[in-house]
Amino acid sequence: MTADTSPRHNATLKLTIEMGPLIVFFGTYFLAPRFGVADPIFPATGLFMIATTAAMIASWRIEGKIAPMLWVSSGVVIVMGGLTLILHDDTFIKMKPTIVNSIFALTIIGSLMVDRPVLKPLFQSAFPPITHRGWRELSRNWAAFFLFLALLNETIWRNFSEEFWVAFKVWGNIPLTFAMALYQVRVMNRNLDRAEDDAPGGD
Repeated sequence: MTADTSPRHNATLKLTIEMGPLIVFFGTYFLAPRFGVADPIFPATGLFMIATTAAMIASWRIEGKIAPMLWVSSGVVIVMGGLTLILHDDTFIKMKPTIVNSIFALTIIGSLMVDRPVLKPLFQSAFPPITHRGWRELSRNWAAFFLFLALLNETIWRNFSEEFWVAFKVWGNIPLTFAMALYQVRVMNRNLDRAEDDAPGGD
């Protein structure tokens, strides 16, 4: 029996790798109190770190590489999660989304300042031909979105209950990111590089 390498199968695997650790964190947090755990944020953080490491290993074995964004997010999870457990202070894991999204946003902004959109080399092989202006617009939008998520995370964990913060990571962040991705598809479609499509040898 051969492995299924269809695009749909690969997309499912990537989604599992990206969302798996978050689901583990969410599930552990809300199930742990049923087993008498008083501070579920700490076992949830520990299993989150383990699941994140497993996701990196799975990505390496399945795709033969680990995406830069996964390296960054996983590294911050390990560092901030480790500090959370060692110091028994949940502030660190709660600031993790702020740090990750800020890193993404600042990296994209920096690449735009030198007119070399960092998203282009990362995703151009998976996207149809897009104009340079299109890559700049896509990058600008993602940078703004990541900054928005960073500010939103700071607002929520500092002003709302821990339970609300954990729930929002799944029921808030994921729908927001999905909606943003759909909008970016529209941006991409109106910035297709028709000249490259019409070039000799093009489809």
